Amino acid sequence: MQSISILLTAISLLFTPDLKAQSGPGFAFTNKQHMVILPFSFTHDHIYMRLRVNNADSLDFLFDPGWHARGILVDSSIASATGFTLTDSVRLIMRTLVISGQRVSWTSLKALQLQMGHHLDGVLDNDFAERFVIRIDPIRHRLIITDPHYFMDRNLKGKIPIPGPIVDFTTPIKKGKTITLNYAQGYMIVSD
Repeated sequence: MQSISILLTAISLLFTPDLKAQSGPGFAFTNKQHMVILPFSFTHDHIYMRLRVNNADSLDFLFDPGWHARGILVDSSIASATGFTLTDSVRLIMRTLVISGQRVSWTSLKALQLQMGHHLDGVLDNDFAERFVIRIDPIRHRLIITDPHYFMDRNLKGKIPIPGPIVDFTTPIKKGKTITLNYAQGYMIVSD
Protein backbone atom coordinates (compact mmCIF):
# COMPACT_ATOMS: atom_id res chain seq x y z
CA MET A 1 0.00 0.00 0.00
CA GLN A 2 2.80 2.40 0.87
CA SER A 3 4.57 1.76 -2.46
CA ILE A 4 1.37 2.71 -4.32
CA SER A 5 1.16 5.93 -2.26
CA ILE A 6 4.76 6.79 -3.13
CA LEU A 7 4.10 6.11 -6.82
CA LEU A 8 0.99 8.28 -6.75
CA THR A 9 2.89 11.14 -5.12
CA ALA A 10 5.62 10.90 -7.76
CA ILE A 11 3.04 10.92 -10.57
CA SER A 12 1.29 13.98 -9.15
CA LEU A 13 4.54 15.92 -8.73
CA LEU A 14 5.80 15.11 -12.22
CA PHE A 15 2.63 15.73 -14.18
CA THR A 16 0.72 18.34 -12.20
CA PRO A 17 0.45 21.91 -13.40
CA ASP A 18 0.52 24.60 -10.72
CA LEU A 19 -2.88 24.87 -9.12
CA LYS A 20 -4.59 28.07 -8.11
CA ALA A 21 -5.10 28.50 -4.39
CA GLN A 22 -8.60 27.63 -3.33
CA SER A 23 -10.27 28.76 -0.16
CA GLY A 24 -12.23 25.89 1.30
CA PRO A 25 -14.04 24.02 -1.46
CA GLY A 26 -17.63 23.47 -0.41
CA PHE A 27 -19.76 20.39 -0.24
CA ALA A 28 -23.43 19.69 0.20
CA PHE A 29 -25.48 16.65 1.04
CA THR A 30 -28.57 16.95 -1.12
CA ASN A 31 -30.63 14.64 1.12
CA LYS A 32 -30.10 16.86 4.22
CA GLN A 33 -28.90 13.81 6.17
CA HIS A 34 -25.29 15.05 6.36
CA MET A 35 -23.99 11.66 5.22
CA VAL A 36 -23.89 9.36 2.23
CA ILE A 37 -23.39 5.60 1.99
CA LEU A 38 -21.39 4.38 -1.00
CA PRO A 39 -20.66 0.81 -2.07
CA PHE A 40 -17.06 -0.17 -2.75
CA SER A 41 -15.09 -3.15 -3.95
CA PHE A 42 -11.94 -4.37 -2.24
CA THR A 43 -9.59 -5.78 -4.85
CA HIS A 44 -5.86 -6.47 -4.56
CA ASP A 45 -5.82 -4.77 -1.11
CA HIS A 46 -7.32 -1.53 -2.41
CA ILE A 47 -10.72 0.16 -2.16
CA TYR A 48 -12.43 1.10 -5.43
CA MET A 49 -15.61 3.10 -5.74
CA ARG A 50 -17.71 4.70 -8.46
CA LEU A 51 -18.45 8.41 -8.61
CA ARG A 52 -19.09 11.13 -11.13
CA VAL A 53 -16.82 14.01 -12.12
CA ASN A 54 -18.71 17.02 -13.47
CA ASN A 55 -21.31 15.61 -15.86
CA ALA A 56 -19.46 12.43 -16.81
CA ASP A 57 -20.91 8.96 -16.34
CA SER A 58 -19.80 6.99 -13.28
CA LEU A 59 -16.03 6.53 -13.08
CA ASP A 60 -13.85 4.04 -11.19
CA PHE A 61 -11.75 5.65 -8.44
CA LEU A 62 -9.17 4.24 -6.08
CA PHE A 63 -9.75 5.48 -2.52
CA ASP A 64 -6.35 6.00 -0.88
CA PRO A 65 -6.55 8.36 2.11
CA GLY A 66 -2.91 7.64 2.90
CA TRP A 67 -1.73 9.38 -0.23
CA HIS A 68 -1.27 13.12 0.14
CA ALA A 69 -0.73 15.38 -2.85
CA ARG A 70 -2.29 18.45 -4.45
CA GLY A 71 -5.75 17.03 -5.00
CA ILE A 72 -7.44 14.05 -6.55
CA LEU A 73 -5.98 12.50 -9.69
CA VAL A 74 -8.14 12.03 -12.76
CA ASP A 75 -6.94 10.32 -15.91
CA SER A 76 -6.55 12.98 -18.60
CA SER A 77 -8.21 10.70 -21.17
CA ILE A 78 -11.48 11.20 -19.25
CA ALA A 79 -11.51 14.87 -20.22
CA SER A 80 -11.24 14.12 -23.93
CA ALA A 81 -13.78 11.27 -23.73
CA THR A 82 -16.35 13.39 -21.85
CA GLY A 83 -15.72 16.68 -23.59
CA PHE A 84 -14.88 18.90 -20.62
CA THR A 85 -11.80 21.03 -20.25
CA LEU A 86 -8.75 20.40 -18.09
CA THR A 87 -9.38 22.82 -15.22
CA ASP A 88 -7.82 22.99 -11.75
CA SER A 89 -11.04 22.01 -10.00
CA VAL A 90 -14.03 19.80 -10.67
CA ARG A 91 -17.36 18.90 -9.16
CA LEU A 92 -17.52 15.42 -7.61
CA ILE A 93 -20.88 13.73 -7.29
CA MET A 94 -21.25 10.77 -4.94
CA ARG A 95 -24.93 9.97 -4.88
CA THR A 96 -26.26 12.65 -2.51
CA LEU A 97 -22.88 14.29 -1.78
CA VAL A 98 -21.82 17.06 -4.16
CA ILE A 99 -18.36 18.58 -3.76
CA SER A 100 -17.80 21.81 -5.69
CA GLY A 101 -14.30 23.09 -6.34
CA GLN A 102 -12.47 19.82 -5.63
CA ARG A 103 -8.79 20.32 -6.51
CA VAL A 104 -7.75 18.03 -9.33
CA SER A 105 -4.60 16.97 -11.15
CA TRP A 106 -4.91 15.56 -14.66
CA THR A 107 -2.45 12.88 -15.74
CA SER A 108 -2.26 9.50 -17.42
CA LEU A 109 -3.02 6.68 -15.01
CA LYS A 110 -2.38 3.85 -17.49
CA ALA A 111 0.89 2.70 -15.86
CA LEU A 112 -0.71 2.69 -12.41
CA GLN A 113 -3.72 0.84 -13.79
CA LEU A 114 -1.45 -1.88 -15.21
CA GLN A 115 0.45 -2.16 -11.94
CA MET A 116 -2.74 -2.47 -9.89
CA GLY A 117 -4.55 -4.82 -12.25
CA HIS A 118 -7.79 -2.85 -12.03
CA HIS A 119 -9.47 -0.30 -14.29
CA LEU A 120 -8.76 3.16 -12.92
CA ASP A 121 -10.18 6.56 -13.88
CA GLY A 122 -8.97 8.47 -10.83
CA VAL A 123 -7.68 8.50 -7.26
CA LEU A 124 -9.30 10.04 -4.17
CA ASP A 125 -6.62 11.05 -1.69
CA ASN A 126 -6.09 12.67 1.70
CA ASP A 127 -7.15 16.03 0.22
CA PHE A 128 -10.62 14.53 -0.17
CA ALA A 129 -10.65 12.40 2.99
CA GLU A 130 -9.56 15.12 5.41
CA ARG A 131 -12.83 17.05 4.95
CA PHE A 132 -15.06 14.23 6.18
CA VAL A 133 -15.41 11.50 8.74
CA ILE A 134 -15.19 8.29 6.75
CA ARG A 135 -16.23 4.89 8.04
CA ILE A 136 -15.00 1.91 6.04
CA ASP A 137 -17.26 -1.11 6.56
CA PRO A 138 -15.57 -4.13 4.92
CA ILE A 139 -18.34 -6.59 5.82
CA ARG A 140 -21.06 -4.66 3.96
CA HIS A 141 -18.57 -3.19 1.43
CA ARG A 142 -19.60 0.39 2.02
CA LEU A 143 -18.10 3.76 2.84
CA ILE A 144 -20.11 6.06 5.07
CA ILE A 145 -19.03 9.64 4.46
CA THR A 146 -20.23 12.11 7.10
CA ASP A 147 -20.04 15.86 7.55
CA PRO A 148 -17.66 16.21 10.53
CA HIS A 149 -19.89 18.90 12.07
CA TYR A 150 -22.62 16.27 12.49
CA PHE A 151 -20.45 13.40 13.70
CA MET A 152 -20.73 12.77 17.43
CA ASP A 153 -17.57 11.19 18.80
CA ARG A 154 -17.51 12.07 22.50
CA ASN A 155 -18.27 8.55 23.69
CA LEU A 156 -16.25 6.62 21.13
CA LYS A 157 -13.49 4.52 22.62
CA GLY A 158 -10.28 3.21 21.09
CA LYS A 159 -9.18 6.37 19.32
CA ILE A 160 -5.76 5.90 17.72
CA PRO A 161 -3.80 8.98 16.63
CA ILE A 162 -3.40 9.12 12.87
CA PRO A 163 0.37 8.97 12.32
CA GLY A 164 0.72 11.60 9.62
CA PRO A 165 -0.76 11.33 6.15
CA ILE A 166 0.06 7.61 5.66
CA VAL A 167 -2.48 5.34 7.30
CA ASP A 168 -2.37 1.53 6.94
CA PHE A 169 -5.94 0.36 6.92
CA THR A 170 -5.45 -2.67 4.64
CA THR A 171 -4.68 -5.16 7.42
CA PRO A 172 -7.75 -4.36 9.57
CA ILE A 173 -10.01 -4.41 6.49
CA LYS A 174 -8.73 -7.87 5.54
CA LYS A 175 -9.66 -8.99 9.06
CA GLY A 176 -13.20 -7.60 8.65
CA LYS A 177 -12.63 -4.66 11.03
CA THR A 178 -14.53 -1.41 10.55
CA ILE A 179 -12.34 1.69 10.40
CA THR A 180 -13.43 5.23 11.18
CA LEU A 181 -11.10 7.97 9.89
CA ASN A 182 -11.48 11.42 11.41
CA TYR A 183 -8.63 13.55 10.04
CA ALA A 184 -10.13 16.76 11.45
CA GLN A 185 -9.74 15.38 14.98
CA GLY A 186 -6.55 13.46 14.13
CA TYR A 187 -7.67 9.93 15.00
CA MET A 188 -8.93 6.66 13.64
CA ILE A 189 -10.87 3.86 15.33
CA VAL A 190 -10.61 0.19 14.45
CA SER A 191 -13.62 -1.80 15.66
CA ASP A 192 -15.46 -5.09 15.09
